[in-house]
Amino acid sequence: FYLFWFPKYLNDARGLSLAEVGRTVWVVYLAADIGCIAGGWLSGYFIKRGAAPATARLRVMAFAACLLPLSPLVALSSSPFIAVAIAALSVLGHLAWQVTLKALIVDLFPKSSVGTVFGVVAAGSGFGGMVSTGLVARTVTAFSYTPVFVAMGFMHPIAILLLVWQFRRRKPARAAV
Repeated sequence: FYLFWFPKYLNDARGLSLAEVGRTVWVVYLAADIGCIAGGWLSGYFIKRGAAPATARLRVMAFAACLLPLSPLVALSSSPFIAVAIAALSVLGHLAWQVTLKALIVDLFPKSSVGTVFGVVAAGSGFGGMVSTGLVARTVTAFSYTPVFVAMGFMHPIAILLLVWQFRRRKPARAAV
């Protein structure tokens, strides 16, 4: 949502010109890059300090999930520049989550299944992208961007709760080295 719809949001809802969008929205994409690097680095840091790989990944994902509830504040902030800063934190959290999830898959599944699991995740992401594009467009047209930002705030916290619950229900398929 953020990487594809946020520039349009700044133009439509915040009244920024295309030039103003270009001068500010790059911060969100930079935050995405930082999130990718930070997610991998932070889980590696936890592993070096003695955490099991899957536990380290879940810690990073939990931290990342804590950033996403900031998302509704994008629509509520008084300034487009504060909105960009909040969006940047949300995107940083999402990308840290995403890169760490991929490492978690490698930690939890046998080598012979990793390709299949990544394929299922990619198919789900593609399908989710197709469905969400239409839902976002309908929501924005019928209401505003606010419900979308609110929804973005709940997805990762719910997902981390489900992951932790599932992780505690059963042990990983194989121990990661």
